[in-house]
Amino acid sequence: MPLGAYNASKGGWTIIVVDAFGDESADETQQRIFAVAAIAASDDEWKQLETAWLERTGPVRFHATDCESDRGDYKNFPHAENKALYRDLTHILGRSDAWGFGAAYDLASYRAIFPSVDQDTCYIRALLEVIGFFGRLSEQHFNKDVIRFTFDSREQSNYSAGKVYDLAVRDGENRCLFDEITFASSTSSKRHVALEMADLFAYETMKELDNRIGPVRRRRRRSLDALTERGHFGCDFFMREYFEDMDRKLGQVSKRDPAFSWESYQEWLRKYKKGIDSPRNRMLHFIWFGEQEQRRNRGTR
Repeated sequence: MPLGAYNASKGGWTIIVVDAFGDESADETQQRIFAVAAIAASDDEWKQLETAWLERTGPVRFHATDCESDRGDYKNFPHAENKALYRDLTHILGRSDAWGFGAAYDLASYRAIFPSVDQDTCYIRALLEVIGFFGRLSEQHFNKDVIRFTFDSREQSNYSAGKVYDLAVRDGENRCLFDEITFASSTSSKRHVALEMADLFAYETMKELDNRIGPVRRRRRRSLDALTERGHFGCDFFMREYFEDMDRKLGQVSKRDPAFSWESYQEWLRKYKKGIDSPRNRMLHFIWFGEQEQRRNRGTR
């Protein structure tokens, strides 16, 4: 399964993956919410979306946070204009034939329950959740066409995407999903419009969880309503209850499932992690095992 450049001549579908952080306070180095979201569309649909997007945005590269808060490229535009732009772009996406899925994490709860394990495991778990969703969607709607993943190019994202590739592809069960993995930057000289669309959806996924657990509880945003109107966009959330359940299960390794044992963990370490045991690798094995368990359950239905 090669890591290569995008080849438009192959046809199929391309999935754009972007992450987003929600700030815990005025100190923007402390995040309390994290989201990964992706948008999938056929090559023809991407072309139509890009045309409509550029007609509405003009030459200014869209960034959801800046547009909503009148910052960056939008600081000199009236708030009403920025708000109208944001609204119109959500309608362009929501009324298209694209598909979107996001996963958001309550990082404050994660840190409280797993203080010794780095947050990169959340990124990997979220990516696996997104990949799993599009794997199931591929069987139902994409006619098992080749799917290309393009990740927003950031140091952490690139590293984690490679780890997901190891976890999700080497075992051979997800190969239909990964013909190619590429990375694209929203700050490069060449404008990557699809990243702007995925950025909007990642931001909406993050804000939905923020509205549920943040200091101020709010109703669902109208912009998310516009995206989900046709049933093509959705998201899942991982909060304190999920991490408490994970903590219990990690403490009951061989009791929960005979297959989830120290021996199976050692075998997994030899295959993927050069035999190195660590709190982080135990967490990753738990995530990997959960993915395998979901597949087995789907296969028996």
